[in-house]
Amino acid sequence: MTAGGGQYFDRWAGFSVHRPAGWHVRLTNSIVTVSEDVAGMVAAMFLPFRMAEPISANMAAQQFVAQYRAIDPSFQAWMVSQQPLVLRTEGHIGGRTLDGLYSVATQAENGLIAGFQAPRELAQSLAPVLGEVAGSFSLTPRVPRERFLEPAEAAFTVLYPQGWSIGGSVNRTNAYGAALPGFQAGNGSALVQNWLREFSFVETIWAQMPGQQKLKYVPATQFAATWLPKLLQREASALSVEEIVERPDQVPPMALELAKAGLAPDRYDLSAATLQFTQVRSEQNLRVRLGIAVQRSKDNGIWSMNMNPTAWTAMITSSMQASIDEFETVAPLLTGVLDSYQKNPQWEYAELMRSRQVSMQMQQQAMARLQQISRTLSETTNIITSGFWERQGIQDHAMHQWSNGFLGRTDVVDSQGTVYSVPNDADLYWKDLQGGNILGTGVLFNATPNLERLQPLTS
Repeated sequence: MTAGGGQYFDRWAGFSVHRPAGWHVRLTNSIVTVSEDVAGMVAAMFLPFRMAEPISANMAAQQFVAQYRAIDPSFQAWMVSQQPLVLRTEGHIGGRTLDGLYSVATQAENGLIAGFQAPRELAQSLAPVLGEVAGSFSLTPRVPRERFLEPAEAAFTVLYPQGWSIGGSVNRTNAYGAALPGFQAGNGSALVQNWLREFSFVETIWAQMPGQQKLKYVPATQFAATWLPKLLQREASALSVEEIVERPDQVPPMALELAKAGLAPDRYDLSAATLQFTQVRSEQNLRVRLGIAVQRSKDNGIWSMNMNPTAWTAMITSSMQASIDEFETVAPLLTGVLDSYQKNPQWEYAELMRSRQVSMQMQQQAMARLQQISRTLSETTNIITSGFWERQGIQDHAMHQWSNGFLGRTDVVDSQGTVYSVPNDADLYWKDLQGGNILGTGVLFNATPNLERLQPLTS
């Protein structure tokens, strides 16, 4: 989180650290970072750890370098001093060279790696600030916690501060019966929850489905800055946006969820952000922070996002709030509760298998519907076509009859079905079987054996 400068206290994780004004403090996988920018190019880092057995500072330093190289293969480290063990480092982010300085201290099974990094051209000027941050870190008592287990299906667990109220369940009241687990925990005006709220959009309406809205695709930061605040104001009251922070650290968990569902994460545009604002709710002046995620399929196939390649989804993944006066104090607790949420692996696997089966059934049903539509269209086309040709035949015959009347002619046919057009000035018509000549006569004409009488063509 960001705010004015001073000592930052996290009662959930149990530490305090100096935070320059406007800088971010973040806890991820037990690593505390105090950074000036979202990408973490200018940042101080602290990694307190506890091993299963005693570990030396040299061994801890080697493990630290190996883990960093797994992220940045170009990362290098040189020992500056042995007692205490200090490393000078060099890494790269976004094409820029980062210089760093880290200390490694251990005592029996416990240890702490602390240091900072900055772009090479800024390292000297930022060293005093980063040094002050690096030297301010200390461990503090953690707030007592309790464990909540989702009662109906044992779907998930979550930790929460002792004495807080909490509730949670699995919501299946949606169009597809999908399992949506969630919880809410609170104490007074402080409240945190992770109930998923989803919005579906399309860029064009040629295949718009019920519940979808027309909106041009934007990543999470822009969605949080434009469309979402307007909705929140309509639902409650006027709000004042304080900050929107891009959260690239939340993209890997989104990709993992797609992979678990059997989808290829590289086939999706993924982005995440947080939106923080103040708003009056129920006569309380609250500060609210929402987690935002946006995803869009890159595929343009029939199974792509509701069969519309321009469809995309935005989600509110979490919400925390407290009175403006206490938000700074309780935000680390609210964040800690959110981060402690864990799904039951067995339950999650069973739900994934069920959802895949439902997805396959939906695809089969959709294919059957497409085939039925195709057959219906084919049958309709045949009916329309046959009706057209029938009408066309009647019209052609009428036009031919009208033409014969206008020209003074008529149609006659022989026993072989051959049609002849003859002048309409005789009562009977005959064909000479030897020469093929047509003869017109009156009704009293006596025909010879070499003549075949021609019949009037009636249809």
